[in-house]
Amino acid sequence: MVIGIFAAALCALLQSFSYISSAAFMKRYNSSFKLMVYSQLAMGVVSVPLSIIFFPAGLFKDIPLLIGFMVLWVAVTCSGQFLFFATQKHIESSRLSSLLGLKIVVLAITTALFFGEKISLLQVIAIILATSGAVAINGGVSTRKVTLIAVLYLMGAILSYCFADLMETKLMKLSNSGNIWLDGLGVCATCYVLLGICMLPLLRKVGFSFEQLTYGSPYGVLYFSSQVALFVSFGAIGPVFANVIQSSRGIISVIIGIVLGRMGFAALDAKGDRRLWVRRMICAVIMTSAIIIYALSSR
Repeated sequence: MVIGIFAAALCALLQSFSYISSAAFMKRYNSSFKLMVYSQLAMGVVSVPLSIIFFPAGLFKDIPLLIGFMVLWVAVTCSGQFLFFATQKHIESSRLSSLLGLKIVVLAITTALFFGEKISLLQVIAIILATSGAVAINGGVSTRKVTLIAVLYLMGAILSYCFADLMETKLMKLSNSGNIWLDGLGVCATCYVLLGICMLPLLRKVGFSFEQLTYGSPYGVLYFSSQVALFVSFGAIGPVFANVIQSSRGIISVIIGIVLGRMGFAALDAKGDRRLWVRRMICAVIMTSAIIIYALSSR
């Protein structure tokens, strides 16, 4: 369990930084489609040698199942990334990364209804606390008006990411070589090699630009690193508990946003006052409590 908790926390940290770097790309080029293509290409390039060195042979246990999981994963990951970037045009990065905490509820309901996962009363309380904290932390003055289309984009991104989480968990269980870190690295690299190949035909539409690839690569590398940690956490503690821990990325993103504002990059994120800081501190306590409650109830 300790490995899973550490991996989920590491993923939250890396994702928070990746969201800020994606905001920088969007500010410069204002194209979610281009960011999706170039960041996925960067991830694919990084993944090629890693997939060759660390490819988990356990994935060949059931070829039809492997193909099905991979195809579904590519489809929902592409849609999730595109919808996330589209939402980012309407909602600031710190708010958006926090709102993704709503994914916990969808995952909990899905695993309970369709995969027979049992959820205790304490776990339900932890899920409610984590979700409430993730939503409440988004108060304050926004630089952008949240529209209906933004809400629809957000809902689509959350659903897509939920299915991606479930597919990643299935792939980790299928691999199961005994070394969860090597499994996470190998499975994740294999997935993103496939995703990078799928992006190649789209270069015709966006037109290759070394400059845009350069600006999209920081997000790609950070996000890929976070995904390796994510795969590990899913394999160790499951998608629901991992997402409860990842709700902490809301706090991390807020802190990063404030630091960027102090450094003169306020345009990348939302502004906040003293009352907002108090609210965010309360939310931090709530989300930390949720993690502790879920961890204790999972023993």
